[in-house]
Amino acid sequence: MLIERKYQLKQIYQGHIYQLWGQMFCLQEMGYEVAALSFYEQSTNKMIPVAMPTEKDIEEFGRFIRQFHNFNPVDEIDINPNKCRHCIYSNLCDKTDFENVYI
Repeated sequence: MLIERKYQLKQIYQGHIYQLWGQMFCLQEMGYEVAALSFYEQSTNKMIPVAMPTEKDIEEFGRFIRQFHNFNPVDEIDINPNKCRHCIYSNLCDKTDFENVYI
């Protein structure tokens, strides 16, 4: 079983799932068998099982990896203003001029 530990998981985002899948594929390429996926939330001592990726999921993950691989930092990107306001790096970002709520 592959277990990704997080201190707190208020919500599981697709990026969390992709991280787990990426780790799974790396382990499989090294010859390890991964029978199950799970998150462990340390703050609540809870295991949160995650379904193994389907063929459709694997295709979606492959598209994401290709999109990531082809990323050009000069290109415009869609930003989420609410997310930017809560990002501790917003003052350093060249894609937004939002002030974060932590200042």
